[in-house]
Amino acid sequence: MKRFQKAAAFLLTAAMAGSLAACGSSGTGQTQAPVKESKEAPANTQAAGKSEPIVVNGCESSGNSVVSLEFYKYSLHPEWQYAECCYDALMHASYDGKFEPEICTSYEIEEDGLSAVLHLAENVKFHDGTDCNADDVVATLNYLAENKDTLAMISNVWKNLAGAEKIDDYTVKVNMDYKSHVFEIALGYTFILSDEDLEQYGDQMWAQGVVNGTGPWKFVEWIDGQYVKFNRNDDYWQGVNTNVDELNIWYITEANTVVSSLISGEIDAVGKIDNDLLPMLEGNESFDLERYNVDSLNYLQFKCGAGDSFEDINMRKAVCHAINYEALLNFYGGGKVLECAATPGNDGYVNAGGYAYDPELAKQYLAETSYDGRELSLASWTSRQNECTAIASDLAAIGINVKLNLCDSAAFSALRSEGNYDMFYGGVATWDGDLMTQYMVPRIRDDCHNHGYVDEEINDLLTRADAETDREARKGMLEEVMTKMHDDYGPITGTIVTQATSCTRKGLKGINQTSGGNMFFRDVKVDESVWEK
Repeated sequence: MKRFQKAAAFLLTAAMAGSLAACGSSGTGQTQAPVKESKEAPANTQAAGKSEPIVVNGCESSGNSVVSLEFYKYSLHPEWQYAECCYDALMHASYDGKFEPEICTSYEIEEDGLSAVLHLAENVKFHDGTDCNADDVVATLNYLAENKDTLAMISNVWKNLAGAEKIDDYTVKVNMDYKSHVFEIALGYTFILSDEDLEQYGDQMWAQGVVNGTGPWKFVEWIDGQYVKFNRNDDYWQGVNTNVDELNIWYITEANTVVSSLISGEIDAVGKIDNDLLPMLEGNESFDLERYNVDSLNYLQFKCGAGDSFEDINMRKAVCHAINYEALLNFYGGGKVLECAATPGNDGYVNAGGYAYDPELAKQYLAETSYDGRELSLASWTSRQNECTAIASDLAAIGINVKLNLCDSAAFSALRSEGNYDMFYGGVATWDGDLMTQYMVPRIRDDCHNHGYVDEEINDLLTRADAETDREARKGMLEEVMTKMHDDYGPITGTIVTQATSCTRKGLKGINQTSGGNMFFRDVKVDESVWEK
C-alpha cells in the first residue's frame, strides 16, 4: 500500500536570512550538495500557475540542531527531522509507536527471530533519478551492520543486525545475531541510501554534500547551528500531494527571538513557546495555539564510576533531595513531578514515590560523604538555563558548589559521549512508543553517555526484556528495573514532565506534533483559503 505524502516547506527569504542568521548559531560551516548527473530533467520546484512559490518557515527551539548531515551518527530528533524529509525508511514511523509500509511493503520474521524477509516497493526513485531496489537496501543494511557500534541512531535499534542479502530485485533477507522485540521499530529508523553513493563515497558522502534520498524533499543547504533548507521533490515516487514549494527549518534558541519572528511573519511554526511569552501570542488571530502534555523525560544523570564524586550513593541522595522539583514546573506553567525515571503511560513506569524536596535531609546525606567543597559541573543545553540555574541554586543551599556548563547541541553531544561531566540535565522522549530503544538499552545497559554505573542485575533484565515479545512480561521486567534505579538513586533520576504550547500559523496542515514536544514537517501543506502570506 502506497502512502501519499503531504509535504511541508520552510524556506526563509533573503531578507529573513539577514535578520536571523545569528540566532542560535553554533558555527558557520556550510555544506552544499554537488551537482550530480541525473537520468531525468530537474524538477520545477514552483507549482504550476503560481507567480511566486509558496514558502513556509519553521523553527526548532529546543536547543538541538542538526549536528551533521550524517544523520545515522546521532539519536537526536533534528537528525530524524531532516532525514525523513530527504529519505524514505523501510517503514514510516509516526514516533508514537505506529508504523506504515514505505519502501518495505510487508515482511515475515522467522520463528526463531534471527532472520526476516522484506518485500520492497517497485518504482522507487532516488533524487538523482536512479532506481531504488534490493541492491540499495542490502547495501544500506550491510553498511549499518558494519558500523552499528559507532552510529547512535542504529545502535539503539539494530544492535543485533548481522547483515542482509539479496533474494531478487525486490526481496531482501535480513539476518540478526539475536532476537529483539524492536524489529519493526528498527525498520522505521532505516533510511535507505544509494548503493552507488556508498560505493563511490563510502561514509564520506555526507561530508561531500551528497544527500541523495528517495523522500519528498530535496536537500539544498545546511548551515551549522542555523538552518537546513529543502526544495519539494516534484518527482516523488509516492506522488506529490502538496501546494508548498520550499522548506526551511531554523534553529533558534532565544525565546524572545522565536516569538518576535512569529509575529513578524519570519517563521510559521514552533513546537514549544516559552511560557512567560505566551501573552504576546494569545489572542493573535494569525496563529493556532495548542496546549499539550509533553511525554518526555526530563532527567538528571550522574557520573558514578570508580573515583567519580557520585560513585557514593549518599552524594546522589543529597542532590536528589536538594532539588525543588515543583519550582521547576513554574518555568512551564504546569506538569508533573515524576515518581521514577520514566514518564507516566510508558511500560515500566512505577509509583516509586520520587524524591521529596527536603534540604535538611539532603545536608545529612552530604555530611556522610567525603565531599570537600570542590566545584562540580552541571552540563546541559543552553535552552535549559532556567532549570539548571535553579538546580545549581538548590545545591548551593546545601553546600554543593556547582559550575554550569551550558552549550549547543553539538558540544553537549560530544561532552556526554566523552564523559566530561559530573552531572548533566537532559531529556529523552519515547519517539517510537518504546521505553527501551532510545533510553533504557543505550543509556543504561550500554552506557552511551559514560555514566560508569554498573548493575549486572539491571543489565540482565534489560537484555532479557529486549528479546521478550510478550508485552506484559517485558513490562514487568522494566518495572523491576525502574524500582531498582529509584532505590539506588541513579544513574538517571527522573525530575519532571512538563506542559507546553505549540504555535502554528493558520493555514498550515499536517504537522506531526509528537508527544515528545517536537514537530516533524514532512507532511505539511497549506490551506490557501486562510494562508495570509
